Amino acid sequence: MDEGPATRQADEPSPRDARVPSFIAPHIRRLRLTGFRSHQKLDLSCANGAVVITGANGLGKTNVLEAISMLAPGRGLRSANLEDLRFRDPQGIS
Repeated sequence: MDEGPATRQADEPSPRDARVPSFIAPHIRRLRLTGFRSHQKLDLSCANGAVVITGANGLGKTNVLEAISMLAPGRGLRSANLEDLRFRDPQGIS
């Protein structure tokens, strides 16, 4: 015998009514790099919302992401040691 849709008491919240706690996502307002991988000096300011980093190959976009990743887990995207993160001049001069 089919009892139809499940019934609930009027004071019971439905799953759709469940409230998600308010959450403010962390964001970076400014990132300064000095001597980090391909960036001898970089000062990047970010507005609220999504940030898109674009550019030609080899300009250091992934290095910016690695610098940001160092802030959270403390080891970077590539699990590099600190010596590997030091600025290296494209002509081979550190």
